[in-house]
Amino acid sequence: MRYVLAIIGVLLVCAAIVGGCYAKYGPSGTVTFTVQDKIVKASHGNDQKYLILTDHGPYEDTDRLLLGKTNSTDLYAQLRVGHRYTCSYRGSRVSLFSWYRDLMSCAPAR
Repeated sequence: MRYVLAIIGVLLVCAAIVGGCYAKYGPSGTVTFTVQDKIVKASHGNDQKYLILTDHGPYEDTDRLLLGKTNSTDLYAQLRVGHRYTCSYRGSRVSLFSWYRDLMSCAPAR
């Protein structure tokens, strides 16, 4: 019986890891929004998380080495409050873990 419980525990942990990775990196899309505010939020240690508040909800702008994104500071500086942008994003909003959809690239909306 212990082995069955151990196997169930391992499967639950694996499912949580896979689900978390999917929520963070899986879904992708494109959105057009107006920037309402920009916030720099302290993250782990000395790291910072750039948050962009829009009329379509909050987004984050962080480097994602696994996805080849290393220009988060440049992207954050490009966005201006009150302007409209069309952006691609990855991930899902999971408020329980303070996860946000991550902006991958943006261009001024037409």
